Amino acid sequence: MRLPARSRPVRPRRVAAAVVALTLASSAAACSGGDDSGSSSQASTSPSPSPSPSPSTSPPASPSPSPTPQLRSALTGLPVTQLGRVLAVKVDNAPLARRFQVGLDSADVVYEEVAEAGLTRFLAVFASQPAPKIGPVRSVRESDLELLRQYGKVLFGFSGGNKGVLRTVARAQIVDVSYDAVPAAYDLRKGERRDAYNFYTSTSRLLTSRAGGETEKPVGFTFGALPAAAAAAPPVSSVAVPWSDKSSTGFTYDANNLVWLRSNNGTPATMSDGARMRAGTVIVQYVATRQSQYVDVAGSRTPYSVTIGGGKAEIYREGRKIVGQWVRPTATHGTRFVYAGGTDIPLKPGPVWVLLVPQGVRITNT
Repeated sequence: MRLPARSRPVRPRRVAAAVVALTLASSAAACSGGDDSGSSSQASTSPSPSPSPSPSTSPPASPSPSPTPQLRSALTGLPVTQLGRVLAVKVDNAPLARRFQVGLDSADVVYEEVAEAGLTRFLAVFASQPAPKIGPVRSVRESDLELLRQYGKVLFGFSGGNKGVLRTVARAQIVDVSYDAVPAAYDLRKGERRDAYNFYTSTSRLLTSRAGGETEKPVGFTFGALPAAAAAAPPVSSVAVPWSDKSSTGFTYDANNLVWLRSNNGTPATMSDGARMRAGTVIVQYVATRQSQYVDVAGSRTPYSVTIGGGKAEIYREGRKIVGQWVRPTATHGTRFVYAGGTDIPLKPGPVWVLLVPQGVRITNT
């Protein structure tokens, strides 16, 4: 007879399976990582593994930017905030005009060249700083155009000139800001006649009078420290240039202020505003001279200083004299001042005066 289902005995195979299932469940509970306080003591006392380090969230350090090179004037070697347009102005140096001279202390470069009657005249080049007043402004000469070509197409201020020279100026690579071209940019000295040596102007008036003109660019100058060989040479305290029996130029070294102070015929050169004419570097550039094809108002042939080619040069800086050469292959090339081997002679940063001395003139030093 069959027994009721609930009274039916459990078969051995089913009991074994139940035991295995219970054992596996107990093992799983013992190995779980839960917070149950009934977990085995072994699970609660085992050391926890060290946590892995979290990856850094900080961005990598950026490399420091390279410092911006200091902008320097190509004409003086001094720091500037921007490169200016080049302006050249012809300035009188006749004895009667000297007490009225002004503005030359603001020029980057001043050229002194021989003129008629054994006198000299200045060609002042401005780019890095303003001059509120410049003068007395004088007339153009043919050789000025050759000299200025190395600066590019620049603004050129002057008071007039021979008709032939003015025709040459009209064809030249310059921006004409002469009195004839922009008369409103010039003043006549109060109470004086309308002579050429009575005209005055300023950098701002000329630079705003006409558009165009190139900014400054290298013209052959190299600036740097005094070379060791020059520093070891005997000092030179003065240089004197006898242009003629009527005119001489001198520079005396001021060791306290590290500048060369100018004199005319032995008299300190002081401008009308009281400023003393001075230079950081003085260059004696020996040049060939010939007669210009044009004459002045008195009918005299104008000397022409040849500034293309090469020749002897003397550089005076920091109380020392450096003998070298000047080289300028073409009109558009700058004028380099070099040692015999061709290495550039460094100039002292600051205003530069260049004396275009005729070959054969004997200068003296002390």
